[in-house]
Amino acid sequence: MPLPSELIKHLVVLMMENRSFDHMLGHMKSPGYPIEGLEGTETNRDSTGEPARVTNDARYSGDLTDDPSHDFEDVMEQMFGTQTPGAAQEPDMSGFVINYERFTHGNIAKAAGIMKCFDPARLPVLTTLAREYAVCDHWYSSVPGPTLPNRVFVHAGTSRGRLDLSPDFIAPFHTVYEVLWKNEVESALFYHDWSSALGFGFLLKHQTQFYATIDRFVELCNKDRLPSYSFIEPRYNPQQDGGAFLPANDQHPDHDVAAGEFLIKRVYEALRANDNVWQRSMLVIIYDEHGGLYDHVPPPRCVSPDGIVCSSPAFDFTRLGPRVPAVIISPYISPGTIVHDPFDHTSAIATAMKLFAPNAWPSDVMGKRAQNANTFEGVMDTTMSPRTDTPNFTAPPVTAAPAAAPAPLSSLQRQALAHAAELESQLPHDKRTGIDPKSIQDEHQAGTYLREVSSKLTQKGGPSADD
Repeated sequence: MPLPSELIKHLVVLMMENRSFDHMLGHMKSPGYPIEGLEGTETNRDSTGEPARVTNDARYSGDLTDDPSHDFEDVMEQMFGTQTPGAAQEPDMSGFVINYERFTHGNIAKAAGIMKCFDPARLPVLTTLAREYAVCDHWYSSVPGPTLPNRVFVHAGTSRGRLDLSPDFIAPFHTVYEVLWKNEVESALFYHDWSSALGFGFLLKHQTQFYATIDRFVELCNKDRLPSYSFIEPRYNPQQDGGAFLPANDQHPDHDVAAGEFLIKRVYEALRANDNVWQRSMLVIIYDEHGGLYDHVPPPRCVSPDGIVCSSPAFDFTRLGPRVPAVIISPYISPGTIVHDPFDHTSAIATAMKLFAPNAWPSDVMGKRAQNANTFEGVMDTTMSPRTDTPNFTAPPVTAAPAAAPAPLSSLQRQALAHAAELESQLPHDKRTGIDPKSIQDEHQAGTYLREVSSKLTQKGGPSADD
């Protein structure tokens, strides 16, 4: 019987933005598909004490025009019903509606929208892939907090005690890409307009080896030149590209979820289009964190990655964040597979090391969280012949045209701009964009600036650029 490492030569991780498991996949639960999803009776109380029940009428956009908070204190309230839980208190997932009320300016009816979840038929790509391959119903975000620390965990196994969105702490991290490099394993990060990993010092020193655009990913699939480990980031900001409108496809509220469906489909079909690549690949679709959206399963305790604590707000990194959607795709996975094992984002880097650099795992080279993480290559049936069938997707809806007035910047976008401005300031004057980031007021302008800065930073080329 072959080992997973003998069959899988390409591990691809696509990380989307800010959706919870129940919000995207919870209503898939049925007697014939017993995931830990929704019964339809789950509730959270609002500030008047009235229960708000989960529904299955979530829309692609429009429900969450007030961005739900996912800062640490707010996630504590969502999980525990209070921002300051006691040391022995366990989460009951009771505070989502009350927390969201503050961000809807006290609009109780609008705050109940945090309980809206998707009818599976509205997500034909994600739910079809989940049913046709494997769904993980206990994949948790690594931190009960915002985007950046969770994304740092998927690259470095720790956020070194940080719970905020400020990009100033990224540069000195030791990442999985360095571990793979030292083991002569090729890896790459593919992006659209921006990569949250652009500040990692080692990667920037070898920028043309590690960074490339999403078009390059498709090209490398076609040429059978895909790296062993690939990490894909979505488009975080809508853009006007000549006469074409490119919507944000990250699925961050309140971006169009349908645009993210197209991205997921594009990545899957790029792998599936080349049999040589497909028969040696595993694709993992995950989300960085829950984005403040309702999930009913309390996150468990966990091991601290490095013993570093955050003093303000106080947190010791021994509790995972809420569940996120997670789907694993491989020609060696049987349809309808449901995985109940607990995972967090360090499971991705642990699996990469286990498959491609076994000398580095299960050591603590990526911290104790990754050292102790469950890996997911065991979801494969290595005795089966590789599947050659292709799921029959219902076409996702056409994405919306640009709004008449571009949306104002979110906190994530503001921090990305600060990150980009700091990195641009380190470039020679003749290599800079000439754009004043302080003048940027909306997400279209942000998308243009971030794409130009990322292009300046990574220059041209990318992995296997000489072919």
